[in-house]
Amino acid sequence: MELEAIYENVKHRDVQNTTTPQSHSQDEGNNLKHRGNRCLVLITVSLALICVLLLVFIILQQTTITAERDLIKSYKSTVKEFNTTISSLQDKYTDVKMEKDQMQNNFNSLSQKKLKLETRVNNLTAEKSQLQSNFNSLSRKKLDLETRVNNLIAEKSQLQSNFNSLSQKKLELETRVNSLTAEKSQLQSNFNSLSRKKLDLETRVNNLTAEKSQLQSNFNSLSRKKLELETRVNSLIAEKSQLQSNFNSLSQKKLELETRVNSLIAEKSQLQSNFNSLSKKKQELESAQMKREYKQGSTRIERVSLADRRVEM
Repeated sequence: MELEAIYENVKHRDVQNTTTPQSHSQDEGNNLKHRGNRCLVLITVSLALICVLLLVFIILQQTTITAERDLIKSYKSTVKEFNTTISSLQDKYTDVKMEKDQMQNNFNSLSQKKLKLETRVNNLTAEKSQLQSNFNSLSRKKLDLETRVNNLIAEKSQLQSNFNSLSQKKLELETRVNSLTAEKSQLQSNFNSLSRKKLDLETRVNNLTAEKSQLQSNFNSLSRKKLELETRVNSLIAEKSQLQSNFNSLSQKKLELETRVNSLIAEKSQLQSNFNSLSKKKQELESAQMKREYKQGSTRIERVSLADRRVEM
């Protein structure tokens, strides 16, 4: 704009100072004006192109920076979710492990109870065998007594034939028979008490067998629960290995993203350096252009002054 004002002032001075302008000076002024207009057009076009390029570059840089921020935010959210899932799986694993220990303790206590019951049953069977042997010995004694009674009855019949002669012996035999009958009643009462004890033992043995079958069923159910827990633990271990592989893949992706971010940062720094170099070149071109324009303006002023001097002469 200053050059145009200078050109207009020069033209106005030419019009005022020259009453009869020459054709040569008019052509030279027109040429200078056309050249100045062309230079101004070129400068404005180049400045507009540089501004457009800078605007495009700034827009692209802003989009890349926003994309990087979104990518980093999404990565952070995925890492947080992964950490929460790992912590929840670790809690589940500890709970399952505690349940397994509890079931193992219950199983050990049941095994100890089973051993106690087995020893008790063995003791009862030993007592039963002892009572059976005592009963057999008593039965043998009873048979002996019966044979003796039969013998006594035979002797009594024999003595009955000799009743008259052996009345005193008969009384003795009767007293002896009475004592034997008393012993027989005593043995019968003992036999009845042993029979009752035998029945009691049989009922206790039946109760013990029922309890043994109940314990066996409980043991089988505990064994099934143990197998189910082992399968659950194995499935949890498989899930843990799957999660470990997912964690490794995520770590690998993280490394790839970090390398990509580093490459983008390097590209950003490279573009920044290129932008700085372009800015420096632009400033150098502008300074050189200003210097050229200043020189051209000074030459033009000198030429105008020379033309004024020629006109005055």
